[in-house]
Amino acid sequence: MGVTLTTEDGYLRIAKRRVAFTAKFPFAAKVPLTSIDQVRVGKSYLSIGGSSLNISLANGGEIRVELRVGQVSANEVATRLRNAISKAALREWGSPSGADGLEIISPPPPARTSPGRSFILASTVLPVWVVAMVGARHGPIAAAVTTLALFGAQWLNFTRSLSIGRVIPILLAACAFAFIGDGVLTDEPIRLVGAALSGLLAVCVARQSRPPHPSD
Repeated sequence: MGVTLTTEDGYLRIAKRRVAFTAKFPFAAKVPLTSIDQVRVGKSYLSIGGSSLNISLANGGEIRVELRVGQVSANEVATRLRNAISKAALREWGSPSGADGLEIISPPPPARTSPGRSFILASTVLPVWVVAMVGARHGPIAAAVTTLALFGAQWLNFTRSLSIGRVIPILLAACAFAFIGDGVLTDEPIRLVGAALSGLLAVCVARQSRPPHPSD
């Protein structure tokens, strides 16, 4: 993830911007420069040719930042940080809040659906889409609607939206009506199989996503 390091008012500030069209939210933290014990440059743990900046804290904690540059450029960054630490020590900058470690200053991210549950719910649209594609030549309505539903389900899975349990049954119900529409236009009863599958999955997902009743 892209992280920005800055030194300001006796603090090392760490900021990560929100990545557009993803479920990653902004993150911001700060740590007093006077609580940094050591700054080291090492090899990257995630990429070839990169490097890492390892910041040891006086309380025993450690911050590791992955850099996309080689160790020569990383050493320049480390030198600048060490100089900022020395200046903070000379000015006797401390932590006004009394914290001697990493302090999270960004608000917590909103609640999201767990990755496993989100993936399972989104996957219920896939078999419906496969059935529609088998008869896509004679069933254009179901082919179009199920394709849109599939993309919608994947977007909900990608963002791990809390509304996925409510939206997926709606998408499946739309697919069921699309199969019925194709059945009426083509006079092919086999289209009802897709409608039945979509309806069954919609009911199952709706029941699983229903909040428990106080009496349960």
